[in-house]
Amino acid sequence: MIEGPLAAVCPASALQLHPKATIVIDMAAAAKLKLLDYYLHVHPDGTAREVV
Repeated sequence: MIEGPLAAVCPASALQLHPKATIVIDMAAAAKLKLLDYYLHVHPDGTAREVV
């Protein structure tokens, strides 16, 4: 849902387009993300930054 393209085989991937979606994931599950280092760099304290 978080990584990869929007796809009918993963309906949750549509949440990538939602401007106010909040995704909660624990570190055990996040460890399997391909872009984990990027996400930790962009959100080092674990929270999203609102773009104005």
